Amino acid sequence: MPEIIVIAHNIRSTHNMGSIFRTCEGFGVNRLLLTGYTPYPLLKNDSRL
Repeated sequence: MPEIIVIAHNIRSTHNMGSIFRTCEGFGVNRLLLTGYTPYPLLKNDSRL
């Protein structure tokens, strides 16, 4: 089976990153490369922490 590689470049939204991770897992992606800038998931005043 061929190796599947996904490149995610300059993704701004944490929601989009979550969707990308779940989609890659569902399709059996071997590598997900995050390039450029990516969102930082933790906020100081996040009530969930």
